[in-house]
Amino acid sequence: PAAVYHYENNELNGPCTIFDADGTTLQRGFYAVGQADSIWSFWDENAELQAIGYFSNGVADGPWEERNDDGLMEIGGYEAGMKEGVWETQWENGQTAAK
Repeated sequence: PAAVYHYENNELNGPCTIFDADGTTLQRGFYAVGQADSIWSFWDENAELQAIGYFSNGVADGPWEERNDDGLMEIGGYEAGMKEGVWETQWENGQTAAK
């Protein structure tokens, strides 16, 4: 895949976008001092959103939404890279499927 990165003092620092060979955006996020930081979004090769969530110091940390193997969105949170708290599965219409 192709990518657009920003560097400062030889470290990744700033926005980042990763594309597949056809130019479809696969990932978009932000680096701070060489680590994934802030909000990141991930798409599949069909440009369907697969996940959106927050990173801190290179690990998932904060609210997340991610598509499960059944194609439903799971909504919850990460703390220091580990799933934490209540996670809710939602149908495409936004109704809760399971907690």
